[in-house]
Amino acid sequence: MNNAGLALEGNDPRDTTHAAFGDNEPVEKQLAQNIHDRSVSFEEYIYYATITRADEKIANERFVAAAGPKSFKSVIKNRFSKGHKEPTALDSPTIDNNSNGEKTAYDENGVIPARRNLGGITDSELKNASRAIRTAGWSSVFYLITTDILGPFSVPWAFAQMGYGPGVALYTVFGGFAMYSGFQLWKVFMALDSDRYPMKSYADCFFRVYGRWARHGVNILQAIQLLFTVSILILSNGQAISQVSKASICFIVCLVIFMAAGMVVGQIRTLQRFGWLANFAVWINLLILFIAMGVAANSPPNYATAEASFGPNFGPGPVHTYAGTPPDGMASGGSGFVGVTNPISLSRTLSSPFHWLGEWDMLPALSRALFPAKKHLANLLQSLNGLNQAVYSYGGAMLFISFLAEMRHPWDFWKGILCADIFIYVVYLFFGVFVYSYQGQYAFNPVMQGLSPYNWQTATNIMNIVTGLIAACLYGNIGIKVAYVEVFQELLHAPPLTTKTGKFLWVALVPAYWALAWVVCAAIPQFSYISGLVGAVCILQFTYTFPAILAFGFQIQKDAMVPEESFDPATRTYNRIDTGVKRWVRGFKFKWHLNTFNFFYFLGALCTAALGIYSSCLGLISAFNGASVATSFGCATPV
Repeated sequence: MNNAGLALEGNDPRDTTHAAFGDNEPVEKQLAQNIHDRSVSFEEYIYYATITRADEKIANERFVAAAGPKSFKSVIKNRFSKGHKEPTALDSPTIDNNSNGEKTAYDENGVIPARRNLGGITDSELKNASRAIRTAGWSSVFYLITTDILGPFSVPWAFAQMGYGPGVALYTVFGGFAMYSGFQLWKVFMALDSDRYPMKSYADCFFRVYGRWARHGVNILQAIQLLFTVSILILSNGQAISQVSKASICFIVCLVIFMAAGMVVGQIRTLQRFGWLANFAVWINLLILFIAMGVAANSPPNYATAEASFGPNFGPGPVHTYAGTPPDGMASGGSGFVGVTNPISLSRTLSSPFHWLGEWDMLPALSRALFPAKKHLANLLQSLNGLNQAVYSYGGAMLFISFLAEMRHPWDFWKGILCADIFIYVVYLFFGVFVYSYQGQYAFNPVMQGLSPYNWQTATNIMNIVTGLIAACLYGNIGIKVAYVEVFQELLHAPPLTTKTGKFLWVALVPAYWALAWVVCAAIPQFSYISGLVGAVCILQFTYTFPAILAFGFQIQKDAMVPEESFDPATRTYNRIDTGVKRWVRGFKFKWHLNTFNFFYFLGALCTAALGIYSSCLGLISAFNGASVATSFGCATPV
């Protein structure tokens, strides 16, 4: 997977004159083989990554010096430029120590690495091809991360499920852990990525730390998440189209309209110059936020929409807000620990052997005394559906490696992610608290569909459709590429997408992909529950669970390396003093406190995922028991 077109600075990497393509097809093939070469050891990755980081430092210093001082005019010009070509010399620092004048790259010990790779490609050719697509700066990454993660339209609804206190606490905790996970991914990338063995996707990290099986597992889950993300965007924007039409169009047709638009726009194979669209989308989303806050403060909630989605209990009435968890019946996501609308009827529907837990008041006094924790737990945690939305709000770490792979100086990634995460956190809290204060239990997900004035509702819905189409095409493009590379190319030996046959396959795959996404959202037209389920099954793993276990394995293997061991670049061998379990135990003990934290962080994320999946599934079952007017493949609109 390659998101090179997302870079806000630099050329289109599929340009026929590009260093990695054109007349250098063997270089492209060699780079592709190097990425997933199972003969490369963990220590070899680290060896060449150290050389690349040193080269990048020198290249960045030269780039900054050549660019000169920044001005407002130069920033605007670079943001919307059609691309620029940097001299290769700026990105390829070498040391000339040969008597015949030939330039040769040396490592820090003065050892000359192998001159040619197995494919007959020189190190210089690999370096130039790898550096050709590394053009993005940290400001570009800030916009891309913000576009990727920022999704505040569900935050007021999440606060309506949790109340002020738990809402602020959970968004703070999950925001902090999301930033920690991002820094762990950055740390792994800096240690394992190199010009010789470049990293292109999230799964590449797991391939280098845990092996091929981990890469395939991550890629499969990534493809599932991207498919469901496109489904959620179709559902959300289908609801927007339904509201704009005042429900005069059958809801299933509204979904088809957005799906058809995605099929057309999705035919673009590359996302070149997508950066300025990402920039544009950020400001459009902020405009929607300001409009939503202004309208919520000066008009009543959309009672009709809330009642249509959550039942007659949310018809017209006074607005209530709560410092803590809302009482039973006052949260649209349900009541109790897992947010079930009617736990007694649901437990009977499931025919669970533990159905009596839903009928607490019917139990004998002795039984209630034996299980006193149930009600306390329910009072403490009203609904996990709100927690699922907090998880969903910080999702986006899946693309971090792709952003890093296209940075001119990856060391600066920390600036982009720090600024982006702080900005996103502030927006979430301010917007969530503000809208919840005015709409209370009637807060809707997404927020623009909970506005009562039709004109403002229509304006924000149209803006959301535009940004939603951009996001859907981005995720659809990446999702198809992941599926194509992982299934069609690797298992079925399909040709690359740059070939004529590959282009025809792309044309056929795009409508098939969007049609499958449409089937998913049409079958489950419950936006809050399905987005929460995707958050628990997929997004939570990529943002919290996977970075934790990745950092755990990486740190142990790295700390197991000692000065007595060394890597020979000529033979590509590393002489270890021990192997197996003994080596892993020794590596764990070196930074046992950090490794222990990462492991418990991993277990905590798994538990949160399990609870989130459980609550979302129960919520979906409850919704289809009659709480919502929307039905699978039906005409009735949920808004």
